[in-house]
Amino acid sequence: MAHGYTSSSKILIIGSGVVGAAIADELTQRGARDVTVVDQGPLYETGGSSSHAPGFVFQINPSKAMSELAQRTLKKLDELDPGGEDNWLLKRVGGIELAYTDDQMRELKRRHGFAQAWGVASELISADGVRQLWPGVDVTDLICALHTPTDAVVHSVRAVTAQAERAIEHGAVFHGHTQVVDLVVEDGAVTGVQVVDALTGDHQRTIAADIVVAAGGIWGPTIGKWLGKNMPMQPIEHGFGFSHPLEEFRDAANDESCNFPMIRHQGAGVYFRQQGKSLAIGAYEHKPL
Repeated sequence: MAHGYTSSSKILIIGSGVVGAAIADELTQRGARDVTVVDQGPLYETGGSSSHAPGFVFQINPSKAMSELAQRTLKKLDELDPGGEDNWLLKRVGGIELAYTDDQMRELKRRHGFAQAWGVASELISADGVRQLWPGVDVTDLICALHTPTDAVVHSVRAVTAQAERAIEHGAVFHGHTQVVDLVVEDGAVTGVQVVDALTGDHQRTIAADIVVAAGGIWGPTIGKWLGKNMPMQPIEHGFGFSHPLEEFRDAANDESCNFPMIRHQGAGVYFRQQGKSLAIGAYEHKPL
């Protein structure tokens, strides 16, 4: 990779998921005039993690940098959100973390401290407070909960699309069904990529670049191997399912409606969110693929 970025640098990004689209958007917002993004999948539901993410963005983190990144991300998506029930990009439904043991309560108090330090709105609430926010939750034996009212659920594919479209408006070019099969290396520097048509394997060609950005997600280790590097990444399986329609969601406008806070029970390794008229249930016990 060549060093020294300027507005005239030829930049190529591998991967048009949420990371690749965000990088293209940020670069073009800062004046970059030659940005190309390639992805082996169709634009913009490419088939990677961004196409399947449940989309919850929480802002409390022990790292100030990560907290600020989450806050800035939500502010940016707020600006891009068209609003409405049929095409929403994000909803500030908030988040609730539950504590059923003394250890879990101490952890929530610690996280509340991080929130106060990093400027994230949050409050420790009682079982009654949880019931007011989500009447259907069983709060038996609940000690307390941490409520972050400005956390959001993001529609991941729409978030990718909105950022990519704004980048295109400012000169970026996106190519779907374009698979990178190797890097071009000259004098120890990456100077481009070799690509083929992902559907047929034909039309091999080289795209030159001053800077190549690897944003391939779970395909990152493949990119690393082309450079003789072992990237410590492991694809994992994330359990996610849906309940039958529930009475408390009977007024949902459509299958993507989400108007209740997302609930996380770290002690049980699960989270819950509204998905239209159903309850979506995710597990934190990930299995390597």
